[in-house]
Amino acid sequence: MSAYDPIVLASRQVLLQRLGDYVRTGHVNWTCGEVTLERAPSLAGKFARLYGTDLDRNRRLRAKARGEGNAVLLLARLRSDDARLLWYLLVSAGDNPAHQLEHLRDASTRDGRMRHAGYELVHVAKAGANHPVLTWRMTRESEDGWRNRALAEARRGNNHQVQMFLEALYRSPGFYGVRKQVGKTVSLFRREWRRRRGAIPTPALPRLYYCARLPNRGTRLSRVADALPPVDHLASGAKRADEWDADALVPRYPS
Repeated sequence: MSAYDPIVLASRQVLLQRLGDYVRTGHVNWTCGEVTLERAPSLAGKFARLYGTDLDRNRRLRAKARGEGNAVLLLARLRSDDARLLWYLLVSAGDNPAHQLEHLRDASTRDGRMRHAGYELVHVAKAGANHPVLTWRMTRESEDGWRNRALAEARRGNNHQVQMFLEALYRSPGFYGVRKQVGKTVSLFRREWRRRRGAIPTPALPRLYYCARLPNRGTRLSRVADALPPVDHLASGAKRADEWDADALVPRYPS
């Protein structure tokens, strides 16, 4: 059997999409953290050995039929100069040591919602859908940050700053929940603009893209780990980060 060599995702939007995919298929128990490039192969090997994150599709199906829980490991490096990787471990219901050995949250509950960089994974009502859909949306703190900035930019009226604000807002990942929030924020901006500036037309809006199905763009862990020399001051190993960057009001590195 070949050594376990998972893909390290390079896009935030792909990472969010894969997380949603696995939660949608029942992998609702999760934890996450950060790990240095030097320690990442060891971490991936440990998860494969203990929790079976390296199983292929057929072996996962057989494990599920036996009542066993399946585990998935997602790795991401969202900036090419990052010396640490993000990792997410997701586990389905059933017999799996991860339920005893890891501090897992339940993404199907309010307190255990999956969060990442100012976004959260939730079920929301959608017109035309028979039941709530699972989607990413901005957290309350993140949305409030955008809305406050919308009011500030409309009142300030600096065309260059307004355009920069709109372009940043429209770079938000195009998931259904996020698109709804962007639309409401832009409506707020337009109302405040008209109140302050009357007949002066609002600046042209960029295009807000839908989040289409995306492939797993990235690089195998073995190649990523070999790309950089060891960095001594980061050699402390894995670090828990269940709320990694969850309080960021604006994603710093949009995909």
